[in-house]
Amino acid sequence: MKKSARKKLSLTGFLLVGVTITIGIWAPGVSGSNTAAPESRQGVGCATATSGGGWQNVAFPSQTGAFTAEFDATPSASPIDSVVGLSRGSQTAYTGFAILARFNTSGAIDARNGGAYAAAATIPYSANVTYHFRVVVNVPAHSHSIFVTPAGGTERTVGTNFAFRTEQNTVTSLDWWGVAVNASTPGSTTACNFTITGGTEPGPLRTFRVSSLSDLQSRINSAIAGDLIILTNGVYTSNATINIDRQGMAQNPIIISADTTGGAEIRGSASFSVNSPAAWIVIRGFRLTHSIGTAQVRAGTRNTRITRNVFQLTGDGRYMLVSGDDCEIDHNTFQNKSTPGQMLSVHGPGSSGLA
Repeated sequence: MKKSARKKLSLTGFLLVGVTITIGIWAPGVSGSNTAAPESRQGVGCATATSGGGWQNVAFPSQTGAFTAEFDATPSASPIDSVVGLSRGSQTAYTGFAILARFNTSGAIDARNGGAYAAAATIPYSANVTYHFRVVVNVPAHSHSIFVTPAGGTERTVGTNFAFRTEQNTVTSLDWWGVAVNASTPGSTTACNFTITGGTEPGPLRTFRVSSLSDLQSRINSAIAGDLIILTNGVYTSNATINIDRQGMAQNPIIISADTTGGAEIRGSASFSVNSPAAWIVIRGFRLTHSIGTAQVRAGTRNTRITRNVFQLTGDGRYMLVSGDDCEIDHNTFQNKSTPGQMLSVHGPGSSGLA
């Protein structure tokens, strides 16, 4: 008998056949349902820095591997020169921080990448608006990917696989976060709801951007462990299944992602089918509105993660079928189904196998 699938579900009205469900967070290098979920840690409620007032620093449990930090930051002015950063030990200078997310004096959000600030796109900010940051950190690789969501908006990519600040490129752990406002600009910044979740996916080893479904399929066909494949935002009409049969690794999954969460919509006849012998695959951030019957994780696959997608398919039947082992479905929206069939059906191969 195969080990029970590890899944995280946030929906009702689906059929489960021959499977044991556990609620947890996907952890690279860990599979099966007998492993405890990574621990989530919460710091103090808020820390506010004012112009020229120095750093406000808060400790959190030391992190030496891959983890995700999340926090909310609200600037009181725009433009402002303000940062929220992660460091080893309490710091009083910019050079002491390995990771820095910044509200810059041009009115945009960027982040430190090695020796300079950079951003994948221009992301403007406004005064007194709260921005939710998600930072995926890999301490051994001295890299991170950073994402931001404005209040009421969708997640945007600030940068992927950014390097730690040059002065901190040999640091072996991170255990403090801090916020500061440069004296050159007036105002304040408040950072709240800082959390750390261990054991999440590391940053990519290679990043590719594509702007058509044919290019997406071509890039998937040659993907290797650690690849991040991003489909640029837009509406795409499919006329064939997007097949995935490549293999990532526990610490370096293959990630297939929309440019921003919900920003790439796939209509038409089909979308993703994860086929044997695929392993360690992440499908993230798409809006799927195509015909029912093709979204599936087939038998013979393992360690697939379906996350932060919206499913609103057309026609009769199930929205999604899962038959592979150690599959996680988390933070998705399954919505507006008015036809016969389950939103999600989970079962194993044949008539009696377990997923």
